[in-house]
Amino acid sequence: MALYIAIRGMKLWQRSERSRPRTTSRRQGRLYGLEIIRYLEDRSRLVLSEGTIYPILNRLKAEGLLASEWVESVAGHPRKYYSLTVAGRRRLRLMAEAWTSFSSGLSRLLEPVLEKQEKLQ
Repeated sequence: MALYIAIRGMKLWQRSERSRPRTTSRRQGRLYGLEIIRYLEDRSRLVLSEGTIYPILNRLKAEGLLASEWVESVAGHPRKYYSLTVAGRRRLRLMAEAWTSFSSGLSRLLEPVLEKQEKLQ
């Protein structure tokens, strides 16, 4: 789910040069908000606060790309778990393809810069 939110934010990324988290689940296809934040930090070094992630999750849910459900917790308060819908998985696939194409093109643009740097050393 975490990478999805990151990829999902291409519109935001295009405006502000950053991306949203994704939501690929580790267990039963669902994560709760703090798990998403930790997953992003662990996997991508993308650090988001709760004040950033929850509005994104709500927007994705409103767009029909995420589903959510409250689950009682054995230790503590109930948690709201998020999972991708069928439409969310389709969108994830399309955005992953677009990101791969974009990043590949950007890499080709930067290759000469890196080659020049190697020659200088």
